[in-house]
Amino acid sequence: MRRTATILLIPLLLYFAQAVSAQRTDATRLPDQLSDQEFWSLVNDLSEPSGPYAADNWISNESSIQNVIPQLKQLAKPGRVYLGVGPEQNFTYMWALQSKMGFIIDIRRQNMIEILMLKALFETSPDRADYVANLFSRRRPAGLDANTSAQALMTAFASAPSEGLAKNVEAVKNTLSKHGYTLSAADLARIAFVQDIFNRGGMSLTAEFESPSAATAGGAIPVTFTQLMTATDKNGQPWSFLSSEAAYQYVKEMHRKNLIVPLVGDFAGPATIRKVGDYVRQRNSNVGAFYVSNVEYYLNGPTMKAFQANLASLPIDASSMLIRWSPRSTAQNLPWSTPTMGVATMLQPAAEFVDLIKAGGAPATWADVLRGTKDPEYYAASAQDPSLRRVSGRVTGITGLKPGETLVVELVEGLRPRGVILSADVAADGSFDVRNVSSRTYQAILRRTCKNCSKSTVAAAPVNVVVGDKDVADVRLTFIAQ
Repeated sequence: MRRTATILLIPLLLYFAQAVSAQRTDATRLPDQLSDQEFWSLVNDLSEPSGPYAADNWISNESSIQNVIPQLKQLAKPGRVYLGVGPEQNFTYMWALQSKMGFIIDIRRQNMIEILMLKALFETSPDRADYVANLFSRRRPAGLDANTSAQALMTAFASAPSEGLAKNVEAVKNTLSKHGYTLSAADLARIAFVQDIFNRGGMSLTAEFESPSAATAGGAIPVTFTQLMTATDKNGQPWSFLSSEAAYQYVKEMHRKNLIVPLVGDFAGPATIRKVGDYVRQRNSNVGAFYVSNVEYYLNGPTMKAFQANLASLPIDASSMLIRWSPRSTAQNLPWSTPTMGVATMLQPAAEFVDLIKAGGAPATWADVLRGTKDPEYYAASAQDPSLRRVSGRVTGITGLKPGETLVVELVEGLRPRGVILSADVAADGSFDVRNVSSRTYQAILRRTCKNCSKSTVAAAPVNVVVGDKDVADVRLTFIAQ
C-alpha cells in the first residue's frame, strides 16, 4: 500500500510542479487574459489623480488618424503593447496594429470611466449593429448584418428613432457591477450622463458636443462620429473599429479578455507611464506604438522635460513608433506641410526621439516637435527589407555645428560623381543607421549640410565598408571641424 501511494504521489507532484512552472512562465510574458481582479488592480495601481482639462472629448476629433496606418503597419510589429490617449480612436489603432494589449492613459477620470462604459457595451453587444444601437440608444434598423459597410451602418442609424436609454444605462451599470469594479456613485452618474450625451448627439455627435468649455479649448472641431467610422486611409482602405465585423470582433475580444486597460494619468506625471513601462518590461515585451496625439502642445518647460523622461523610460526597440496629431493651427510648422493639408497625423520612431532626449537635444516646444518630424512616407521608405543589409555606426568628435546644420552619412560606390547609393541622418548622439543596403563595397562619407542647403562639405575621411551577407555595425567616422 505504501508503494502504491508513493507511485500515485509522484504524478501529482509532477502536475503541481508543472502548474507552478506555468504560472512563473506566465508572469514573464504578456497575459492572454486578465481576471477581473487583475484588471481592476491595474486600473487602480497604475493610475494617478485626475487632472484638469479644458473641454469634454466624448469622441475623437482627429479626422486624419487613418492616413498613417499603411506606414504604421509597415514599421511597427504586431502583437506588442499599445499606449494611447483619448477615447475610441485607440480601438482603431489597436485593430490595425493587431495589438496584444493596450493601455489608454488620459488625465481625465471621465475618459477612464467612458472607456469602461464602452467596454460594457462591447461585452453586451454581439455585433456592430447592436453596439451602435446600444451606444446611441437607437432602435436597430432591419437588414443589417456582418457584410454591411460602415457607411451603410451609419446611414441606417442616422434616421433610427431613440429607444432604450434607461435600459442601456442599467445594463452598463449591471455589467460593470458583475465585474466587481468599485465605482463610486459619482462615477456611475457620470457614465449615465455620457450615455445621455451619446443619445442626444446621435450619429452627428462631435468631440465637444454641448461641452461648456469648448470655446476655452479653441472652439469645437466639427468631426462627427459618422465621419470617423467611415473614414479611410489615403489609399481608400477603411480601418475604423466599425469598418468591418472582423475589426469589431477583434476589439470586442480584447475587452472580453480585459486586455484594454484605461488609466488616469498625466503624461508629465511621476507614476503612470513609468509603471506601465515596468509592467511591459517585466513581461519581456516592448511598446509597439504610443499614440500621444497633440498632448505635447499642452506641455512646456518642466512638464515637457518630465514627459520626455517618462517616454525615455519605456521599453522600446527599433520598430516602436510614436503617433502624433496636429490641428490646422500648428500644422504649418511641419517641414513637409502643404497649403491644403490641414490637420495632420505624424509618425516617428520612438528610438529616434529617445536618442534626442538622452543626448539633450529634444525639442523644448510643440512647434519644435513638429519642425523635427518627417513625412511618414520617409520612414516607410527606410523600413528594413529583410533581404537586404543594415550599415550602422557612430560619428565621433562632433563639435562646432551651427544652428540648423546637420550631418549625413552617404554610402558611395567609389568616389565617382553621382555615386551615392543610400544615406542616413546622423542622430544627436552621433549614431547613424543606413538601411536596405545591397551586398557590395562602398565608401562611407560624412557630409555637413543643412535644411534647404544647395551645397554640402565633406566632414570626415572616407571609410571603406564591405557589405556581404550580414549587417555591418560599428562603422566609425571622425568628424573634422571646419
